[in-house]
Amino acid sequence: MNLLSVLQDSARVGLFASALPVVVGLIRITARTPAFQYLWFWMVFGFALNFAMMGLADSGLRTATITQLTYPVFAGLGLLTVSRLFDARVVRRWCLVGGIGYFIFWGWRFLNREASADFSLYTGPVLWMMLTIAASATIGSRLSRAPSHILRDPVLIAGLAILVSYAPGAAIEPVSAALYNSHRELTLALWIGRTWLVIFGYLLFSLAFYWTIPHRCSLGSLSSAA
Repeated sequence: MNLLSVLQDSARVGLFASALPVVVGLIRITARTPAFQYLWFWMVFGFALNFAMMGLADSGLRTATITQLTYPVFAGLGLLTVSRLFDARVVRRWCLVGGIGYFIFWGWRFLNREASADFSLYTGPVLWMMLTIAASATIGSRLSRAPSHILRDPVLIAGLAILVSYAPGAAIEPVSAALYNSHRELTLALWIGRTWLVIFGYLLFSLAFYWTIPHRCSLGSLSSAA
């Protein structure tokens, strides 16, 4: 089995893994906080994108242009989710400005044929870097509150999931563009590693959704509240 086959098999595992937070997050979705509702919609978009990309790749079609077209939507959902998780006005303002700035930057690079290359040199890495900064700020904010049970803090887990999933891409995509023609095996190995990090990120997202499943109100609690 060569590295390309390993990468393809890892991508299929990733597709199934991306469905897990969607399923767990769907449990009592209407009773969840807005932050985790936005996170769920982000996960749904990610799963749909993974499913579509897998189908196109199996058909032998080139997916670089389609991937580029999804970046603004992915960035918007991601920054909106972080702004709700962080729950601070200054962060929401930063996410709004960052999202608008990224859309302008993405449009400029798209018109300059960014999508013609197999790997994104600018729009992809900038997007992953923005999410990395946002996730790092979220993690730092939660840790500053000294949570008693770190593994049961859903916001902290969600921030860690974003960091694990997207931070490596900021470096791997430009490196892949430089090395793919001369070091193809090394490039494939890097993407296999990143794929499994993303799979781990999906497990963390699922854990965050699990810890935030809303409890159903009992009859006694309803009567006492009245």
